Amino acid sequence: MKLVFIVFILILQSFIANGQDTTSNDYWRIANDQGIVWDLTKEDRLPHSENIEMAGLKVATIIYYDVDENRNLSIERDVIFPQLRTYNKSDQPDWKKYRAYYRKRINDDLLPSITLGHKTIVPGPIDSISINGMITFHHAPVEGLQISRIIFPSPEERYIVEEWEIKNTDSLDKKLHFKNSHLQSGEKGYNGDYTFYVKSQAPEQVDIFAQQSMHFPVYYGATLNTESPEDFDDDKAIMQRVNYILEIHNNLVLETPDPVINKLFYFSKLRAAESIFSSAMGSVHSPGGGNYYVGIWANDQIEYSGPFFPYLGYILGNQAAENAYRHFQKNIPEEGHIPYSFEVDGNFPMTHLDRGDAAMIAYGTTHYLLARGDKDIGSSLWPLVEWSIEYCHNNRNDGGAVISESDEMEGRITTGTANLSTSSLYYGGLKYASRLAKAIGKQDHAVVYKERQDEMKGVIENYFGATIRRFRNL
Repeated sequence: MKLVFIVFILILQSFIANGQDTTSNDYWRIANDQGIVWDLTKEDRLPHSENIEMAGLKVATIIYYDVDENRNLSIERDVIFPQLRTYNKSDQPDWKKYRAYYRKRINDDLLPSITLGHKTIVPGPIDSISINGMITFHHAPVEGLQISRIIFPSPEERYIVEEWEIKNTDSLDKKLHFKNSHLQSGEKGYNGDYTFYVKSQAPEQVDIFAQQSMHFPVYYGATLNTESPEDFDDDKAIMQRVNYILEIHNNLVLETPDPVINKLFYFSKLRAAESIFSSAMGSVHSPGGGNYYVGIWANDQIEYSGPFFPYLGYILGNQAAENAYRHFQKNIPEEGHIPYSFEVDGNFPMTHLDRGDAAMIAYGTTHYLLARGDKDIGSSLWPLVEWSIEYCHNNRNDGGAVISESDEMEGRITTGTANLSTSSLYYGGLKYASRLAKAIGKQDHAVVYKERQDEMKGVIENYFGATIRRFRNL
């Protein structure tokens, strides 16, 4: 067995040790600081289905898994290659170009074949599932063989790994024979020639001694032009993923009396920090979710994730945030509202709606710059701050509220011509912009923005405030 995999297994076992029970009604229990475990050995709420998304710089995957009433597992892997933009199919509408990621969905039909004597080994019922930055399926022993499958993305390359471990739980040695899975399909796209691969790398045969284990990878990956699937490397991907998990675990730790809240925060920062993709704009954070990759939005990145990364202390996250702010600054319009997003490597600016994006930018950019604490970056991004503040100031109604066609709900609910969300974001932007201006030596702006902040406080109360059923509300 390779040393790298041994180290990984030791780390993984430390993640799921020292289990802590929660209420009996919960599917999952907190294993320790790093993970959660679902014990299915006594589970009576079956069948059950779940899914989880994980990502790296060049790949994202959504793992859909179903457990039937007999604890039999089926997995579907939605593997997405965000940078490999495909051509629209002849029967698709034009808007599909915004979601034209090269992607494949693979079920369990392509699993490698394992033979013991005259029997083909099928993974047994699921005993437990653990999640700790990867997802691991632990099968019950079959013919004295216990199979575990660990799924995770390569942090840097275009593939995901499904690492199989087979442990001989018997007192006798066993000889296994393997037939590897292999699929190769190609497609031409905007970047060139794409090739998708499913391939396992098990030995033709192996003797597993009693109480010993062996492992092999199954890859689901893609290559571009002259790239080779021979570069897929499970040992490298494992160590990179483990290092990422440990870094995020140790940064910005939330400790409250409630372990569930602590765990929720940990998984939230883990998911936020992994959803960063290489793009023509540099590394950028994107929402993911099967639909939104290698693009940036005024709310998702500028307002939400960008200000978070300085607190997390994650270098790649700070770089991704800075790239997003700089791209918006580069696209400040000479007149009218700014695009609310730049999709598909930044090539498709979305300009058809003003959602109050200038207010989002004012708030998010100033928050990020103050949290980042770098005067040079603050000064270089000041034009974006100043433009967004002035745009809001110059687009107010007679009551002083900021005018926008919609808000972040994008018309899903009625917002009128001015809404509380946009004006509140502008208020927050003024507050932070005043502090930022003071920090980088723009005293006149600091004074003006503080005066406007005080004015907006009154506007929000007077324009949006109301008393409903004797309760004073904003």
